Amino acid sequence: MPDVRSAIHVRTGQRASAEAIDAWLTAQRIEIIPFDDVYAACVHLLQRYEDIPDLAFVGTDWLGSDELQIVSYIRETWPRTGVVVYGHTADAPRCDFLSQTLACRGGAALRELLAATPADVARRLREQLRPLVLTPAREAAPPWQHGERPPSPPIVVERPRDG
Repeated sequence: MPDVRSAIHVRTGQRASAEAIDAWLTAQRIEIIPFDDVYAACVHLLQRYEDIPDLAFVGTDWLGSDELQIVSYIRETWPRTGVVVYGHTADAPRCDFLSQTLACRGGAALRELLAATPADVARRLREQLRPLVLTPAREAAPPWQHGERPPSPPIVVERPRDG
């Protein structure tokens, strides 16, 4: 099981949600590096990019569309860090199409997250890193190899020669 020691938390979600996440992390003895806005988090990523956290949490309730770029910036800076994006409502922006990113949209999703351990969440996100298996390209088999009848040979009619 992955060991989770530290997490950054961009507390731009509902206060109750942010406090619940902080309490959950604190109960598990995980160091929290808190930020009250996206810009402070960006400065941290620029200055302390070598201090890679195990998890990152970003609240979306009070983020503008340009500020939501913090999620992809975290992904680019720390590709192995699991990112949890949370919002109070079910219509929170979707970010879980990014690798190792989990979206908790609404109170029920957040409660489900907090029912697990941070190590479980990190493991779940790291499972998304499984390598892709590439196979050599093959030519498509002719249709008659799949049970269809092969095409009939063309009928050639020869005309008699005049002469």
